[in-house]
Order: sequence, then structure tokens, then C-alpha cells
Amino acid sequence: MSPYVVVHDGETATTLGSEYDLGVVVSRRRVSHIWPKSFVLRLVFMMIRLLAGDEGVLAHWTRRWRCQWTVRWVEAPHVVVYESRRRDECIRWEISQARVRLL
Repeated sequence: MSPYVVVHDGETATTLGSEYDLGVVVSRRRVSHIWPKSFVLRLVFMMIRLLAGDEGVLAHWTRRWRCQWTVRWVEAPHVVVYESRRRDECIRWEISQARVRLL
């Protein structure tokens, strides 16, 4: 995936798809949630992530689950905007749509 940077007002940079060392403190903001479609799996997923965080062995394991995945924008987490059996497809779709939303 190629890096994507949008510079706003000459000072603020928004990046998608990679990390940059801009020499300044950069804040991160989630634009969407990619969660399992199954209610039970989603609850287990959220509990694991709440207890173990987004990094580490357990987080990595949850990313490999074979299930139906959904994408939901942060501002409307109850509305599914995309679904796929593959989490990586959800991520690609999310990034393509987030780019459009940033412009």
C-alpha cells in the first residue's frame, strides 16, 4: 500500500497507510471500526481488545479470525458500511473511502 498524506493549512498533516516521523507530536484518530459481524464474536473481540489492547499476541490473533468482518465509521458505529469475509479487504476499502472523506 502506498503512503498517503494530506496537508491542511500548511501545518497539519493527515496520513493513511503508514507512519511518518515529521519531527512533531502527531495525534492519531480512528476513522472506523473493523469488527466481526457475529454479535458473539464481536463481544469477544471487544473484550479481548479492551483487556489486551490493539498490540500484542492476542490482538494479532484476533486479526486472523476467519469470519465475516464489517466496517463502521466512528461517527455512526451502529451502521455497517462494508462487509467482507477477509479483514484485509475491509482495511483496503476503509483506506480508499477514508481518502475520499479527507479531501
